[in-house]
Amino acid sequence: MHEIASADQGGSSISRLMTQFQSLGDNCEFGIVQRYCGCEPTSLFRFTMSDVNEIVSALSYNLETYGAADDLEIYEGEPFYCCASRKHGFSYRTSKKIGEIDPEDLLKSEYQKVAHLKNKFRQSLASGDKIFVRKGRPEESFDEFLSLAHAIRRYGPGNVMRVEVAPIPEKIGMVHWHSPGIMVGYVSRFSPYQGGMDIDLEPWVTLCENALSLVTGVSQQTRSSDQQSFPIQAADKILRHTSRKTQTGLSSFGSRVAAPAFMPGEINVFSTWVWIPSNFDGSRLFGFIKIGDTYHRLGHRDADLAYRGAWQRVWLAAQIPSKLSHLQVGLAVIAGKGQTFWSTDWRASQYPIPIKSPPPSIGIRLGLRDWWSGQTAA
Repeated sequence: MHEIASADQGGSSISRLMTQFQSLGDNCEFGIVQRYCGCEPTSLFRFTMSDVNEIVSALSYNLETYGAADDLEIYEGEPFYCCASRKHGFSYRTSKKIGEIDPEDLLKSEYQKVAHLKNKFRQSLASGDKIFVRKGRPEESFDEFLSLAHAIRRYGPGNVMRVEVAPIPEKIGMVHWHSPGIMVGYVSRFSPYQGGMDIDLEPWVTLCENALSLVTGVSQQTRSSDQQSFPIQAADKILRHTSRKTQTGLSSFGSRVAAPAFMPGEINVFSTWVWIPSNFDGSRLFGFIKIGDTYHRLGHRDADLAYRGAWQRVWLAAQIPSKLSHLQVGLAVIAGKGQTFWSTDWRASQYPIPIKSPPPSIGIRLGLRDWWSGQTAA
């Protein structure tokens, strides 16, 4: 048996943390979580839509039925080709766009890919060196998950974790043992199953830290106060922002930043604290990173427009290219003319998520123009 490694044994701590986990499908959310953390493992179910009972069925045949002769088929998923299993219903998007390759040639390469990933998966099952992660959507019963966990553990000593949406906020990020080798953990929410990925990344990272701590008995805090962080604006300086009248309703407030504030070639995060008054009338408030003419975004957290009269953190991560002199970061709001909010502590961190820190202790001071326009900070 190979022991599960701690996340702090060299390399990027958060990337190493995420290599200790392997997705058991449902959809690609956990695979995207790994990507947002700078980790790109190749695994069988990382980006695969998969029914829990069909995984159990495939495991009962040692995965031989998945990718057997005549099992795989290629179909058009727009704009990419997709690949599906006729027997088990597993499906995933390939890397090839429609028209880029002959479908028959693509099918041959996907058979080879599935065969390779099956072998890797069997090795992980036998060694027990991964924590296997299964999202628990509401219609998937806990008994179905237990059937999957027991099927996994018949191959080896690996740990299996079911991830659920926390029933109360206090449980977000928590993990507990259900039985030997089987855990249950909680995140704030799942990304919508339709309409693209909108992942709340920080609870996923906390969940994985706590799960690995539970398994290894060693604290896995990948974020520390001495982590490199660079102020873009003074932490005690409050900036007042007021939306302008534009055709799209989008107003942006940016700052040109020298690239050394970020780490080229790595995932970096721009973060700031915003204060939204009670009478703010806008539909979205979010951060941006612009490199040249292109906006970049990995993990992110937009402002919660229901949270008023207090500081909340807004952040955005992006892969920063090498050989870059400057980039632009800032805040953008979709609102009509004259909507005001405040921000402070603009910061760049060499990490995929912001460093843990308490909200600012400074308050909002209204000026004459705020009083004239009927603005209130509460």
